[in-house]
Amino acid sequence: MLLTVIVWQACCVQQMITYVLRLHDRGVKVADEVNELFSGELNPVAAKAQRKVPVPDGLVYPYVFIL
Repeated sequence: MLLTVIVWQACCVQQMITYVLRLHDRGVKVADEVNELFSGELNPVAAKAQRKVPVPDGLVYPYVFIL
């Protein structure tokens, strides 16, 4: 379950970085807006929602989580 959250977060961050880099290449200033994305507190993700996120093929995660 935790791995699913990590995969989902990584995919979201990757998409956001790609989008920000495209805007940067066009000369759009987005530093303040990106900073605002991380200024608040994150809410937990429900276990049922985590199970719905598919794990990408070929994902190799070298860390083991012990809960």
